[in-house]
Amino acid sequence: MHTDLFACGVTADCPRMSIHIYPEPEGALICAAKLITSNQPGVLSAIEVPGGKFFETERLILVQGDGKALVQSRHRECEIGSCPNPVPWEPLSAHQICDVVLSDDAAAGCAAMDDTTCRWSPWGPGKLENCMEVDDWSCDDVAAVL
Repeated sequence: MHTDLFACGVTADCPRMSIHIYPEPEGALICAAKLITSNQPGVLSAIEVPGGKFFETERLILVQGDGKALVQSRHRECEIGSCPNPVPWEPLSAHQICDVVLSDDAAAGCAAMDDTTCRWSPWGPGKLENCMEVDDWSCDDVAAVL
């Protein structure tokens, strides 16, 4: 069982990003890119909702301000019509440290304060790469970074 980073009481610095067909809302993607390019620590939240049935994968992304992020995900799904209320989350993923990659276009857009290209999401543009499992962080470890 892994430490539940979702229960650490951290507040996301941007609106939650979501993806069904494409990443949205636009303001969340811009906010995430600006946080990443600020080289400051912060928290991002992202959820995948592909549809077809009740299916959600949520990620908590602790941006460390150094090009790395601590990431944990949780998932839940069920067949529509037979879902308990609320739908329980499956066991949490291991903690991972990932490289936070910003596309060249997004980095240039953020530098030029051009919100039409200054965007980031874990599904692109940019993404999380080279993720490696690490020992669990505690909520105190998370608070120390923030």
